[in-house]
Amino acid sequence: CRVFNQDETAIEHGVGNQSVLTMKGEKQTYSVSSSTREHTTVSYTVNAAGGMVQPWVVFPGVRDIAKKKMKLPENGKSGKWCYSYTDNGWVKQSTYIHIVNDLIDYITKNHIKLPVILIIDGATCHLSLEMARLCQKYGIQPILLRPNTTHLTQALDLTFFASLKAGLKEAQELWHRDPANIGCSLSKYQVVTLVHKVTEC
Repeated sequence: CRVFNQDETAIEHGVGNQSVLTMKGEKQTYSVSSSTREHTTVSYTVNAAGGMVQPWVVFPGVRDIAKKKMKLPENGKSGKWCYSYTDNGWVKQSTYIHIVNDLIDYITKNHIKLPVILIIDGATCHLSLEMARLCQKYGIQPILLRPNTTHLTQALDLTFFASLKAGLKEAQELWHRDPANIGCSLSKYQVVTLVHKVTEC
């Protein structure tokens, strides 16, 4: 419970590549679904005992209207989700301070013995003087993964995100197959609702 791992992943609003079932010899096949390059970032912090700090969702944009749009359940395994926004939808240094503060709250609430280890990649958005001071003050030892090695060493990438993306792809396809959603595109808020559902499974 004292070993934490944090990472974020981009959630595409479209379903991406998918298979289509058709008659043999058919020259033209169609699959009507949304396809977009837009994404929303979700940050997860978990520990080796299976505990999860409340996730952070970072929307692209310039206005913080997610609190009005999103009504996710707060009594699940992942707790109350937090929302933020940046111009490009990626985590920035100011956002990461919130993520570290949530980790501190989780450690305090669950009476986890200090110091703790926080395994992260060395992206510039994770590193700042304020973040270093917070970690030093509250007994958090960051361990930075070497650049270009996270596809082999980042535990969330190797296990959690693979399962999350597989479950999300299935949930998106089911959403598009619903007759009520024919011709509709998934909004960034609907995508996060599906991500929450898959996370809780």
